Amino acid sequence: MKPNPKLQLLRSQLVASLDSFQRRRKQNKKKAFLVYLGATAISAVVTVLLGLQGIPDDKVVYIRNIALLLSATVTLLTGFDTFFNHRALWVRYTQTATQLLGLQGFSMRCSGSSQKLIDGGRISGPRNRADRSRPTRRRAGRRSIQPGNSRNRLHDAIRVLVFLRIKLIPETS
Repeated sequence: MKPNPKLQLLRSQLVASLDSFQRRRKQNKKKAFLVYLGATAISAVVTVLLGLQGIPDDKVVYIRNIALLLSATVTLLTGFDTFFNHRALWVRYTQTATQLLGLQGFSMRCSGSSQKLIDGGRISGPRNRADRSRPTRRRAGRRSIQPGNSRNRLHDAIRVLVFLRIKLIPETS
C-alpha cells in the first residue's frame, strides 16, 4: 500500500507543532517558576530587612531604602506575572501538547481503511475490537465522556486540527 500524502503532511505538521508547543511549555514553566520563586525570595528578604533590630541609626535609612526598592521589585514581578500569566500558558501548552501527542498516536495507528476515509472526505476514529468491547458508563440516560472513548478521541483530534488550521481535504472550486 502506498503512503497517503495527506496523512504524511498531517504527520509532519503534527511533529512540527508538537515540538513548538513542548518548547513553549518548557519556557513558560521556567518563567512561571522563576517569577514565583523570585517574588517569594525578595518578599522574604524585605521582611527580614524591616525586622532587623540593633542596627546603628546611620544605617537604618539605607536598610529601609533597600527594603523599599526590593518591595517595588516584588510589585513589578507580580504585575509582570499577572500580565503575562506564564503559569496559565504553561498549563495550556501542556494540554495542547498532550492532545497533539494523542493525535500523533492516532495518525500512526491509521490503517488502510482509515486512509480511505480520509481520502473520501471524512475523518473517522479507529474501529477495532478493543474499542468496541470497552464498556461505557451511563449517567441519567446519557453516554458519559471517557478519555478512552474513540468518539471523544475523534472530537479531540478534530478540535486540535481546527485549532492548528490543518486541512486534510483540499477545497474544491
